Amino acid sequence: MFEGYKLWAAKKEVQKRVEPLKKVDDKIDYLEKMARKKSSLAPITRDALYSELGDLYLDKFEHQEKAYGRLVVGHGFDSLFKAVESYVNSGDLVRAKNLLNSNAKVTLRPADGGEDKKITLQEACNSAEYASEISREKGRLMKIIERLELKKQGKWKGGFGGYYRASTATMAIIGILGGIFFLSSNITGNVIGLNQTSSNWIGIVLFIIGIIGAFAYFKRR
Repeated sequence: MFEGYKLWAAKKEVQKRVEPLKKVDDKIDYLEKMARKKSSLAPITRDALYSELGDLYLDKFEHQEKAYGRLVVGHGFDSLFKAVESYVNSGDLVRAKNLLNSNAKVTLRPADGGEDKKITLQEACNSAEYASEISREKGRLMKIIERLELKKQGKWKGGFGGYYRASTATMAIIGILGGIFFLSSNITGNVIGLNQTSSNWIGIVLFIIGIIGAFAYFKRR
């Protein structure tokens, strides 16, 4: 579909390529297969692909009651969550967040075989019967969105990435300054009384550690 990998494909092009497939599920399956090759796709193609995938999952969610009458498998919000995740992957964080905070509604069949009932996503998150699974998934997606929003604003400091940057920056500063200190034989001799050879070796080792830390820090950025 997107062979060539550097192909510039906007959303209309993606829609055109899946148009011959009549069923929504077939279109989703096709795009999911292409999404697994996302590392080989140009960024604009990848974003367009995920955006269309989000639209398809949302369409599936909105028409599932019409198609099946009532839901008998899962908690009914699967397609909605898939749409949210696809929009996140496309970079459309606003739409993804709005979906999670919407009053999306499904008809659920309780596990105990009781009477079917309509329930919104927010109600399901507060329901003792459904809250565990649904609120956990909603929370997971919301955390991803919030983290990406902070990254866009340049404010994300948490997670392993933040720890990695802080530790490599510290290593670079201490290593380079320490190396310069020990390589300055006059200062070192006056302060700690090491001989020239020991001082130089310590200085060289620290300086190398500092260079490695600086390289790792700027490479990660």
